[in-house]
Parts: sequence; C-alpha cells; structure tokens
Amino acid sequence: MDVLLDNQATVSIFHEERLLEKIRPTKDVVRIAGIGGSIKVNECGDFNEFGTVYFSAQATANVLSFANVREKFPVNFHNTVTILSL
Repeated sequence: MDVLLDNQATVSIFHEERLLEKIRPTKDVVRIAGIGGSIKVNECGDFNEFGTVYFSAQATANVLSFANVREKFPVNFHNTVTILSL
C-alpha cells in the first residue's frame, strides 16, 4: 500500500478500494485533473482517521493533499526527513 503526500494536489483521491471504508456516491460529480489527464469522480470513502477522500479506480495513485493533511494533523518537515503521524 502506497499513499503519496502531494504538496501540489488540491484534493485527496484514492484508487485502491481496499484502503477505504464506507464508499458512497458524492453529492456532485467532480472533474479532477492531473499529470495523467482528467477523470470524472462520483464516489468518496473514508480513509482511517483522515476522513473523506475521493475514490476512483481510474486514479493513478492514492494521493493525500498536503494542504488537506496539514489542516487536520501536525506535519513536521525537515530537509532530510518528513515525519507524518496519523
């Protein structure tokens, strides 16, 4: 299981269903664009203590937005090591 912490991502999205609980439809369809192109997303799920993230099997990776993570948890950055405790 790899989960990327992306400081350029504006949303958190996962492609591995097994990492999420309570997968359900979103209120609205969202278009998410990135390096691999864009996809329409209409599902979300809960990732551990982090909370709700978008879900799509078409996503290229499991990505947590650094900005979203920083809103919920302390993140310490050092130029040699990054420590994130969830």
